[in-house]
Order: sequence, then C-alpha cells, then structure tokens
Amino acid sequence: MSDFSHVIGIATTCEEWSHAIEHSLSREEDGPARRTDRQKVAREHDWDILAAKIANTMAAGLGIQLTSSLLREEPSLAAKLTPVT
Repeated sequence: MSDFSHVIGIATTCEEWSHAIEHSLSREEDGPARRTDRQKVAREHDWDILAAKIANTMAAGLGIQLTSSLLREEPSLAAKLTPVT
C-alpha cells in the first residue's frame, strides 16, 4: 500500500485512520488536481490492465504471443503490453 501513499492516506491506528479520513475530505485533497492524481493511479491499476499484464507475462514465459485480436478488442491494453518477439 505504501506505493499509493502519494494519493491516499495510510493508517495503522484508529487515530491515524480518523485523521486520514478528515484529511481526505479537506478542500486541499478533494480539489481537481488531487482528484486527477487519484484517477490516474486508478486507471493504471485497472483490473483489466493488471490481468492483461499477467497474461502477457505468462505468455512470454511460455514463449507464446498473445493474439492480436485480444489487443484489437481492447485498444487500451495494446499500449500497456509489450508483445513477445
């Protein structure tokens, strides 16, 4: 979770949790720039993207290439994956 500490509050105690919630609801944290930051991180960790990366890694380990039809069906994945050569 510490990888996301730049966009979310990390808490280990009840007091920290309460503070993190209050802070996340502040004008500073709920402004357009911070919202954009959080949305960017969320898009980068979309389940479809993560699953495609795992599939690509497994395929590469097996020495096979994912079909181009998969990448055509999901153009956003094509930019995230490196085909096996």
